[in-house]
Amino acid sequence: MSKVAVLIIHGMGDQDRGFAAPTIKEINERLKKKGKNLTDIVYKPVYWANLIEPRQKKFMDDIVAHKDNDIDFVKLRRFIVSALGDTAAYQKVGGRPLSCP
Repeated sequence: MSKVAVLIIHGMGDQDRGFAAPTIKEINERLKKKGKNLTDIVYKPVYWANLIEPRQKKFMDDIVAHKDNDIDFVKLRRFIVSALGDTAAYQKVGGRPLSCP
């Protein structure tokens, strides 16, 4: 078998750095059952939530700070920002680009 690289990018919402572990375990278990050599596979999890979390937090802080709005669904807003904020991060914005740590 040829060497295979698997890139795993986290999904939407709140994520932790260990997000890929269950996926890697599942893939390895399935491949092992098929008799495949697991040393031929290299996994690379890509965690980038930390790059957009500050922007999401600032957005939430700005919404909550506006006392003149009559909508106070903070939990709903937090969910929307967390779940859909990842999608918004793909949009081109002005200013300096996000940098990787």
